[in-house]
Amino acid sequence: MSLTELSSSIPFLTTQSRDSRLNSSVIPNIEKLSASVLLVNIAVTNLQVDYNTRPIPKDDKTPAPRGDSQLGTVGCVAVDSFGHLATATSTGGLVNKMVGRIGDTPIIGAGTYANKLCAVSATGQGEAIIRATVARDVAALMEYKGLSLKEAADYVIEESAPKGTTGLIAVSATGEVTMPFNTTGMFRACATEDGHTELAIW
Repeated sequence: MSLTELSSSIPFLTTQSRDSRLNSSVIPNIEKLSASVLLVNIAVTNLQVDYNTRPIPKDDKTPAPRGDSQLGTVGCVAVDSFGHLATATSTGGLVNKMVGRIGDTPIIGAGTYANKLCAVSATGQGEAIIRATVARDVAALMEYKGLSLKEAADYVIEESAPKGTTGLIAVSATGEVTMPFNTTGMFRACATEDGHTELAIW
């Protein structure tokens, strides 16, 4: 999701090729995809055909590259020198989840959100994040209450999201970065154009 307010979400992508060609091919065509914000089932299959990807067979036991896990959430937020914002979130889902369950990651405003003020990507217990509309609330607090990015994110994590359920990363149009969480830890990192880096877990 980006400053242009284009967004696209694809849950149930269970047979994606490991070469990630679908993801890299989708990016230049986001305007076309954003005509439909949430795509599932046959639409996903059609996308894989359209972008000429090779689904992973169900009986394929080949380890993922670099020992990557199928589980866990990866989120990214970015701002460029013009203040343009974008965010992306991907997840392997909850362990032992009910068949058909969709978490917060593909829901715009819950696990992922960006507007002209900030870009936010959340992680944690999906149901709690959905109910608290975590990502959108950060932006709303900035827009309607005039809070800074840190103030807005801290409020959502400390007051809105149930304790022990949620973490988020966020960046503002001016380059402010915050990565609060109310869990025991959250893998997170930040890098800026001037060479500053930050990497932490606890």
